[in-house]
Amino acid sequence: MTSSNCIKKKSHGIIQIDSSDEEGSVFSCSSVDNSDDSVSIVSDCSLLDKDCKPISPRNKSKQLSVKKGASKLSLPKRETPLKTPQNVLEESRQRLHVSTVPKSLPCREEEYSDIYSFVKGCLCAHTGGCMYISGVPGTGKTATVHEVIRNLEQEKESGDVPIFSFVEVNGMWLTDPYQCYVQIFKSLTGETRAPQQAANLLEKRFTEKGPKKDAVVLLVDELDRLWTRKQTVMYNIFDW
Repeated sequence: MTSSNCIKKKSHGIIQIDSSDEEGSVFSCSSVDNSDDSVSIVSDCSLLDKDCKPISPRNKSKQLSVKKGASKLSLPKRETPLKTPQNVLEESRQRLHVSTVPKSLPCREEEYSDIYSFVKGCLCAHTGGCMYISGVPGTGKTATVHEVIRNLEQEKESGDVPIFSFVEVNGMWLTDPYQCYVQIFKSLTGETRAPQQAANLLEKRFTEKGPKKDAVVLLVDELDRLWTRKQTVMYNIFDW
């Protein structure tokens, strides 16, 4: 486990699932602390290219490599058994639901290991970071992330990782890209605010100095739906 007094820097990682980037998800892990030493790093660490060449979106002259976990992880077995369906129709409905996580994710052990190591590293180091996961639809991007979060939440309950909140946003759910701010703020506080007000409050929460708060792990699915002319929504999510 990483010591909490390590250098606090925001790191970005990229994982490519399959060879296409037609659809992507952003997996952001943010924590709030009293330090203002924050550098946004983008690291192109695709599964096909192991050479990491990180670039900061704010200052391209600042570069920092993202250290991957030394040990390879495997998908843990499900501790809580799935509910047994009462009939064939109920079983089919459960399997076809978009939130269904299969019992196993074959051929995704390496991706699981990378995501798990990245997120847990951010949580234990009390630092922020951002990981971009790309791939064609149906290759297991969201399912892999959900499996990582499920196991991290179990570790949170046992005290192995710091307390964190998990927030999920899907661009398909939103009528407007700026509604992303509204949904994130509501998930964290239970309150509803106008988009601009929610954006300001989130900016204050994630960037200003103050008492330490619990970390926030944010999953943004269907990222292309958040496109705007100035790309302010995407930039804010990456910077936070």
